[in-house]
Amino acid sequence: MQKINQTKIETDRIYCGDCLKIMRKFPDKIIDCIVTSPPYWALRDYGKDAESIFDSKENCNHVFKVGVRKDPMDRGGYGDHDEKGISSSWKKRTNIKSGFCIKCRAWKGQLGLEPIFELYIKHLCDIFDEIKRTLKDEGTCWVNIGDTYYTKSGGSFLNDKLNSNKRVEKIGINRANAVRGKGLLEDKNLTLTPFRFAIEMQKRGWIVRNVIIWHKPNCMPTSVKDRFTVDFEYLFFFVKSKKYHFEQQREPHKLSSIERTRYNWNGHREPGSSYAGMNIKKMCHPDGRNKRCVWSILTRSFGVGHFAVYPPELIEIPIKAGCPENGIVLDPFIGSGTTGLVAKKLGRKFLGIDINPNYCKIAIKRIRGGKNG
Repeated sequence: MQKINQTKIETDRIYCGDCLKIMRKFPDKIIDCIVTSPPYWALRDYGKDAESIFDSKENCNHVFKVGVRKDPMDRGGYGDHDEKGISSSWKKRTNIKSGFCIKCRAWKGQLGLEPIFELYIKHLCDIFDEIKRTLKDEGTCWVNIGDTYYTKSGGSFLNDKLNSNKRVEKIGINRANAVRGKGLLEDKNLTLTPFRFAIEMQKRGWIVRNVIIWHKPNCMPTSVKDRFTVDFEYLFFFVKSKKYHFEQQREPHKLSSIERTRYNWNGHREPGSSYAGMNIKKMCHPDGRNKRCVWSILTRSFGVGHFAVYPPELIEIPIKAGCPENGIVLDPFIGSGTTGLVAKKLGRKFLGIDINPNYCKIAIKRIRGGKNG
C-alpha cells in the first residue's frame, strides 16, 4: 500500500486498503471532486480480499457470530431470528456467517453484502462522512449507484438474466443472492436502496442537487414477463455547501422544442414576452441548451477483470462540470481505474482507493497505459 503523508498528499496515486481507514489519514478539505460507484447492495461477492470490519470498538478482541442480528441500529443483543421473518434456520439455509461480533457489535464482511440494506446504507454513509471532511467547501460529489430486487431467484440485479451456473460462480453472485429474500420486504420488491442512501446523505448534511438518469440504450434484454426491462441507473449529484464549483455543460438544441416553448437565448423561459416575428434559433445560446438530467450513454465491455466498469463517457461530464482544471478528483472505490484515467485525460489530478489488491494492480496498469479498454 502507498504510504500517506498526512501533511501533503501525493496525487495521481492509488492506495490499496480499507477505504475508511485510508480516508482518515487524509487532511481536511483537499479534494475538489468525488466521482465514484460503490459496491451495490446484494449484487456480487468480490472475495475475501474485499472484507472489512465496520462499527468496531477500540481494543475489542472480536468474536464474530453466525446468525442474524435483530436490528443493526439496536443497542441490544444479537439474535438468530427476528419478528420480520428472518428465521432461526437462516444460517443453515444460506451457510453464510452474518459476521457480527458478540462483544462490540462490529460487523465483518464486504461492503454491499450486509444482511440488510439499512446496515449497508449506514456503512456507506459512514464512509461518505469521512469523504465529506476531505472535500473542499466548494467541492462536488457524484455517486453512481443502482437498485436491487429483493429476491434471490433467477437474475441477480435489475436486467441481469443469469442462467449459467458457471457464470453465476464467476461473477460471485452466490453470496449476494443469499442476503436477499429473508422477509425484510415482500419478495420481488425493488429495495429503493439508491434513494434510501440519498435520504440518509441528506440527514448527514449533504445537499442533493440532481438525480441523474444514466440511460443505457444497449441494455441487456430480459425474458422477464411481469415487469418492464430496466435500462438505467442513477447518478446522484451532492454538494456540501450552497456555493460550489460548477461549469454548465451543454447539449444540442432541439429546434422543435425551441419553437414550441419560445425559449430565449440562454435557455430560460421569459414570462410575458412575445417572440412574434423573432428568429428563435438565433436567440439560443450558440453552444447549445443547458444539459438535461437523462444521459444516454452506451455500456461498454472492457475485459479488464473487474465486474462493474462504468464507461468513461459517463464520468467525463461530472469531472468537467464539477472539478476545476488541475483540481483533484477522488474515487474511494476506484476498481478498474476509469475515474483516474478520465481525470488525467481531462487535465485533472486523481486519488484512488480500493480494498482489493488485484483491482489496484489492474487500475495502475490501465491508467499508466492510458487505455479506455
